[in-house]
Amino acid sequence: MKRLKTRGRDRRLSALREALARQEAIFASPLIGILTLNESGSIECLNPVAERLFDWTLDAVIRRSFACLVDFGGDPNTSVEARLRELITHDSESRELTGRRRNGSTFPIDFAIAEMPMGKRRMFVVFVRDISKRKRNEHLKDEFVATVSHELRTPLTSIAGSIGLLIGGAAGELSASAVRLLEIAYGNSQRLVRLINDILDLEKIESGKIILDLKLVDLRWLVEQAIEANRGYAEGFGVHIRLDSSSVSTTVRVDGDRIIQVVTNLLSNAIKFSPAGQEVIIGIENRDAVVRVSVRDRGPGIPEAFKSSIFDKFAQANPGGAPQKQGTGLGLNIVKQIVDQHGGTVAYEPAPGGGTVFYFELPRPPVLPVTNATVHPAPAGVGGAERPRILHVDDDFDVLHVVAEVLRADAEVVSAGSIQEARQVLVNGNIDLAVIDLALADGEGLDLLSELRKADGRAIPAIIFSGQEASPDVARRVDAVLVKSHASLDRLPGILRQMVSQHGTQPAIDQKAIAEAPSGAVA
Repeated sequence: MKRLKTRGRDRRLSALREALARQEAIFASPLIGILTLNESGSIECLNPVAERLFDWTLDAVIRRSFACLVDFGGDPNTSVEARLRELITHDSESRELTGRRRNGSTFPIDFAIAEMPMGKRRMFVVFVRDISKRKRNEHLKDEFVATVSHELRTPLTSIAGSIGLLIGGAAGELSASAVRLLEIAYGNSQRLVRLINDILDLEKIESGKIILDLKLVDLRWLVEQAIEANRGYAEGFGVHIRLDSSSVSTTVRVDGDRIIQVVTNLLSNAIKFSPAGQEVIIGIENRDAVVRVSVRDRGPGIPEAFKSSIFDKFAQANPGGAPQKQGTGLGLNIVKQIVDQHGGTVAYEPAPGGGTVFYFELPRPPVLPVTNATVHPAPAGVGGAERPRILHVDDDFDVLHVVAEVLRADAEVVSAGSIQEARQVLVNGNIDLAVIDLALADGEGLDLLSELRKADGRAIPAIIFSGQEASPDVARRVDAVLVKSHASLDRLPGILRQMVSQHGTQPAIDQKAIAEAPSGAVA
């Protein structure tokens, strides 16, 4: 019996030693810093990784406040204990805080905390990781994305715009074979534009950097713009786009450019999967508190195995074993994320008689705050008796040339390759409207806004036309914003016609911008 008791005790001791060894191995893990704190937030223990991270030994910091190692932010009068309990109560996940080394230097840390009851005592266990390398990589990625935005969007705008002008006869009549070759080049340039925009947009969405500039606008007008912008793309597939005649005009509070992007992505998807000779139909209908925009195709439908992942990133259906369609597989995912940020929903359903209907729904404003708004009709043309003078500022001379050609029929374009040249033009000439790039070789295009004044002191209307996306704060300072490659050059003359009713006048209020709600930016 004694021998059995001894064996049982030995087994328990062995199990205890193994448990302690495992705990010591975890505590000494080279992957993460671990600290234990008492009820008041004083340090009781830290593992070797934490010692290296903060450059403190346990002997030097034991019984000292945890605040000597980590900056919690917030109210400095709040006790460490209260701050720790607040972190546990309101956020069980990790968060980013600032660590402090012995020499006073700081570094970003990933911080997580949990309570650890020990008998009657309540202890805290803290996990920290140095994320300096990750933050550096994020910064490099941001710089790369900014470079891609400028260095790819700008030349692609020139390429696509130049080819479009040639197809339209800007350089004279071309042979049928030359036009066909140009159409192939134009279609592929647009394909590349969509690829770049999808990648850049996804990065912005996932990093939380996409900003919505919300205004009250006519949804039907936005849909009509998207249809016109995609007619050429549809013709390349032998597909026709039609807006259902019963579609309503209704006001929604949205970021207009982003909703155009949503409709464009749904149209692109429908066009790709529709057989040649068929049509894609768009409808707009009010449904109680929401408005629904639907896009119907005549394609083969969605495979059963693909239905659960249709809005996932890089998801691409291959119905019936057909050849893979062009695209990144990001379009529908971007649609969902943009609609979600607008407080809406997106879904799909089989279409009666074959095909698929994708639709998104947006909340309708409960009350239209339009009472004394004066709505001027959009002018039939830009000119009037005289053609307006447009100052275009961009440090890419190809873009300057293409834009001058695009606007040649509507206006006299004065091109400036720098801020210095633009200032000289403003001093010497009577300018009616300005088109400005944000990033210029000798400064920021925004620096010119305060100088856009006529001789009588009136403000000169301004359009931002840039490879960078303007924030809502910037957008509020100008009359319109176009992103290179995101918005076709074809939209520039139309916006110009809306902004200028006659030479030397102030821009007319956009007849489709029913009322501008108090600006609200949503990250």
